[in-house]
Amino acid sequence: MADFYKVSPASFFKEREEGSVIVTTPNNREKIKGDFDEVFEVMYNNNEIDTVIMCGIIPSGASSGTKLHKRDYSEFVYVAEGSVKVILEEKEHKLSSGDSAFIESNTPFRLAVDGDETLQGVFVYFGKR
Repeated sequence: MADFYKVSPASFFKEREEGSVIVTTPNNREKIKGDFDEVFEVMYNNNEIDTVIMCGIIPSGASSGTKLHKRDYSEFVYVAEGSVKVILEEKEHKLSSGDSAFIESNTPFRLAVDGDETLQGVFVYFGKR
């Protein structure tokens, strides 16, 4: 939705509370469900610095589409369990448990969950959009 409306993903979430420590638990995190039964939990959101950190659980076979796409913001992916392919124009990277990738804004790419396992990971979206 953020890509379509050309806005920060952070703009879809509640403003953060004031203070130097922000604690979230599975019981109080905002949950987002997607088209492929993926579920994201918002662990941290800060509109002032355009940063959203989410924990994601994405089923096997899910992807971010069939075509490469660009985003106006950068994305960081850390794989806790499972594996995912980061597909670029000329290259493909397979990330497994413990691996991470940084995708700079305006880089054509797509993600595809690889194998039979569900992907569990941390997704960080940041930068001016």
